[in-house]
Amino acid sequence: QGLNAVVKLPLTFAARAGIRNEADTLRKLDGKHGTPRLLHYSEESGAAMQQYLAGKLGSRRCKPDYLRLLIDLARTGEVVSLQARGRRLGERLRSHSAYGNHAGKLESALACLKEDAAVPAALVHGDFAPWNIRELRDGTCTLLDWEFAEWLGMPLHDLCHFFYMQTLLFSPEKLFYSTFLREGSWRMYCHALDIPFSLVPRLATAFLLEKLAWGWEIDSPLVAGFCLRQLDMLLMQINNPIG
Repeated sequence: QGLNAVVKLPLTFAARAGIRNEADTLRKLDGKHGTPRLLHYSEESGAAMQQYLAGKLGSRRCKPDYLRLLIDLARTGEVVSLQARGRRLGERLRSHSAYGNHAGKLESALACLKEDAAVPAALVHGDFAPWNIRELRDGTCTLLDWEFAEWLGMPLHDLCHFFYMQTLLFSPEKLFYSTFLREGSWRMYCHALDIPFSLVPRLATAFLLEKLAWGWEIDSPLVAGFCLRQLDMLLMQINNPIG
């Protein structure tokens, strides 16, 4: 009998860090939420082997099962501070050489995070997108590729990412947040986790600032440019709400 497994080998320092983070995450999860089990990790080589899960690729539509999974991932019993996250994001952004060219816009965005609000801490997958969703043969779904996972992350991050990535790939001229609002999954998510609807635009702003900081840190003009354009449109919508 052959063993169905996925083996990951790092080719770069960043890949090594990602594989290690995924291994740590899978070890802690230990199959919870249907995730693959970690079979082996080598600290020396940075290689990891995990269980292979058969099933179908995820849909571009945010199905109810996907939403239920995200809600479960956010039920950690911990809380995080929006204000504290804003301070850390400000430090990351201001440390980058490109910050000065966009200081006004970024300070306006960071001001949205100054509210002293405690929100549920989520186990954030970090790349919640159709290609990382696996619809399993038993009718449930789970997530693969946990390299960007964060244990005490911000709620709504993964749901924002789902619409952000599809906007980036298929309609980059549009505002991801408009599609996110129109689709409406956020209402059930916020209701289930007792998150005030008034915090939704602030959490979306935090998400975009996280993506911008990451784009600058990995030296990706594509990601950074897209995030800056999205921030322009999002701040305009926040400051000039319709209806």
